[in-house]
Amino acid sequence: MSVIQLEYVKNFICDGNKCNSKCCKKWNITIDENTYRKYKRIQNQSVRDKVLSSMKKINGSNGYMIILNENGECPLICKDKLCFIQRNLGPAALSMTCQTYPRKLLMLGECQLRSLSMTCPIAAGMALFSDDGLAIEVHHLGNEHNNGWKILLQNEQKKKGINAALAETTIIASISILQNLIFSREERFILLGFFLDKADELKTSENAAEQILNLAIMYQSEDFIAEARNILSSFKFLADNSKKFMHELLFIIAANNQIGALNNLLKQAEDYTDGYDKWQISLENEYGKAINNYWLHEFFYLGYPFHLEGNFMHNYFVFLLSYKVWEIVLYGYLHVLGRMMTKEEFINLVGTYSKIMDHRQNFLPVIEKKAAECEAEPIKSMQMLLRLR
Repeated sequence: MSVIQLEYVKNFICDGNKCNSKCCKKWNITIDENTYRKYKRIQNQSVRDKVLSSMKKINGSNGYMIILNENGECPLICKDKLCFIQRNLGPAALSMTCQTYPRKLLMLGECQLRSLSMTCPIAAGMALFSDDGLAIEVHHLGNEHNNGWKILLQNEQKKKGINAALAETTIIASISILQNLIFSREERFILLGFFLDKADELKTSENAAEQILNLAIMYQSEDFIAEARNILSSFKFLADNSKKFMHELLFIIAANNQIGALNNLLKQAEDYTDGYDKWQISLENEYGKAINNYWLHEFFYLGYPFHLEGNFMHNYFVFLLSYKVWEIVLYGYLHVLGRMMTKEEFINLVGTYSKIMDHRQNFLPVIEKKAAECEAEPIKSMQMLLRLR
């Protein structure tokens, strides 16, 4: 089994002192049944009573949930921000949720993707502000020493029918396009669409992985870069089409209670052009690399272009629309602030949007329905969604 991992992952260490134990606040912290049984067998009665009194059974489920205190915090967090369970019983006594978060494991057949959730501010800071642009390392699975990854490996379901070599080659090739800083972010997104459109044609061939690898190598050649420059120079942002389309999408998202109130979203869409003109240069100077890293990370984290049922281009437009909604929210946030955001504010905004994508079950399905409209005219859709400077 091959493991593809973003390099920053191996350097991550959970430390509640650094983030003020953010993941232990205002989250639904679940306790699996097996862990609860272990807690019932704790020999020290005072420890056992404190642990069990902090939990309640989830109605209609075999699992349990932490009872947050009046401040929305886990009652098992000590004053020094360390966990009472880990301090008294060791890290192996933690629940599956607490041992695995913020790790994310995707199993594409026999290919493993490992990353961390951007809802964790420590992981987000490491990924977003990485100087190496989120380097990838590939190795074969040996003895796993980290208990969090062990648990995920035991419980993660493989996506069936996916060829591991095809998945590995396509994802790494896509990442190489997103990392090519010769082009702007929007240009890279367009080139990614061209690449995945061609990869869709190749993926059913007998030597698909080899052909897609050769295609990716060609995308790095000087001849292709010169040709791409000519093609991209003819692209024009279809502002009116974009405004109409995004209003329709935001209306559906708000109607499904997926992200904010409708009036706020539509106001952000209305202010988008002015906000873009006012903040775009400053934003790129301050956080351009971090935004690049965030969307490269989300592509990998969700396992595009294998994340959703359907072809590569279907996945591509879901990814692109997710980015476009983020961009509108981002400029709307700057409009409200009236100033450039701090690094902490940027990380918090990333965490909030990532939480929506990770935990709002209808967010991506709503976007997916609109993405289907883009597939009919992919070139026009790219011009509608991406502004080339």
